[in-house]
Amino acid sequence: MTYSKKFFAFILIAVMIACIIPVQVFAAKENGWEKDGNDWYYYEDGVAVRNA
Repeated sequence: MTYSKKFFAFILIAVMIACIIPVQVFAAKENGWEKDGNDWYYYEDGVAVRNA
């Protein structure tokens, strides 16, 4: 195999692996109440508000 064929094979395999691996995207929480399991949280500016 020549250098260019090896490089092409490497790129092809890398792209195939990248397509298989799930990508998780975390969206910013909006203002308001959000339920997480059995618990509820209130968010302001993407941050959970806690009692002080």
